[in-house]
Amino acid sequence: MKRFGYTAAATIVGFIGVSVGVGMGAGPALAVGGACNPGPVPSISIDDDFVYENQVATLHVTLSNALCTTVTVNYNTQDSSAQAGSDYVAKSGGLSFSPGQTSKTVTVTIVDDDDYESNEGFWVKLTNPVGGTLGDGWGRVTISGLEPAG
Repeated sequence: MKRFGYTAAATIVGFIGVSVGVGMGAGPALAVGGACNPGPVPSISIDDDFVYENQVATLHVTLSNALCTTVTVNYNTQDSSAQAGSDYVAKSGGLSFSPGQTSKTVTVTIVDDDDYESNEGFWVKLTNPVGGTLGDGWGRVTISGLEPAG
């Protein structure tokens, strides 16, 4: 448009997404057209895994709903019947869910000690959520005492 001898142009940059829910929640939800609408604060949960020695455990961390803001959470392994160093490699870190993301993974290396033993396990604990709340914050990894067939 021309006004007072100057030409002005507008560029609209939007986030293309799918409306996930609009309600009375405390956090922004994805919306079509680039606007953040109030929506429910997501819960952050981690699943369990069953592995054999000398494999990698993969635990999925998920948000109950997507947001158009970043959500973060920390994690760390915790001994149970399996011990860090001799049964698995201890690990800690953080996950950051970008706007629109609802799934991340945590991987933990399992040690092959060549000893026959019963099933053992350890935990992966989620802590310090920002932008979400903890749902199931404990992931159990069970390490089989048997060697895989094949």
